[in-house]
Amino acid sequence: TNTNLTSPNSLQQHPSTLHAQSPLPPPPVRPTDIAPGSVGERGHERTSISAKARRREIVLPPPVLAPNPKLETLYMQGKQYEAEGHASAHPDGIRATECFNMAHRCYQQAASNGHLAAQCQLGRVYEQGIGVGVDVKEAVRWYESAARQHFPEALNNLGVLLYLGAGGTQPDPAAAVALFERARAKGHAAASNNLALCYEEGCGVPVQDMDKARALYEEAAAGGIVGAHSGA
Repeated sequence: TNTNLTSPNSLQQHPSTLHAQSPLPPPPVRPTDIAPGSVGERGHERTSISAKARRREIVLPPPVLAPNPKLETLYMQGKQYEAEGHASAHPDGIRATECFNMAHRCYQQAASNGHLAAQCQLGRVYEQGIGVGVDVKEAVRWYESAARQHFPEALNNLGVLLYLGAGGTQPDPAAAVALFERARAKGHAAASNNLALCYEEGCGVPVQDMDKARALYEEAAAGGIVGAHSGA
């Protein structure tokens, strides 16, 4: 949000009362001169009953909060356990099962406390049945939770489920395209690839557009999606 500051209104006097040398208007208020507590959050005009001239409040952007370090540690531990489970010589063996269970426990704890990447990972765990039974409805619930906070991977993954109509639900390509667009706007290369497919097939978009599809495939390939080269 832009920072706006308007100087106090100029004093207005009737022409008959003006002197030969009118006093100069007060200097503009600098941010360092503003008293504590005068910076607003919504930028609305102050409605103080003070006799002072009203002014617009300074609008500051919200602070960018770093991930909670404890939740981030849980999430990374979950990824490590999951990787060990996949790397096991016997993916269905006891060791792999223990790793997947530990991964699920880490993801669950972090996700339940608002860690967006963990919410998305937990959705994928339920979608693919990694250490748990496949549960698309539970996957959708976690994807939606992260998507509400505009987490790009969750937007993309939720779009895929809506496009395919997974879990016995009716496919909704138009809603999927809207999600792919939102994820793409945040630089998610896989969403560019999925959006290209929609334009190539003319599904969920107003009209089939091969030129648009080709441009999106190239965008996805530049973002590291290997399979996009064949589409481009």
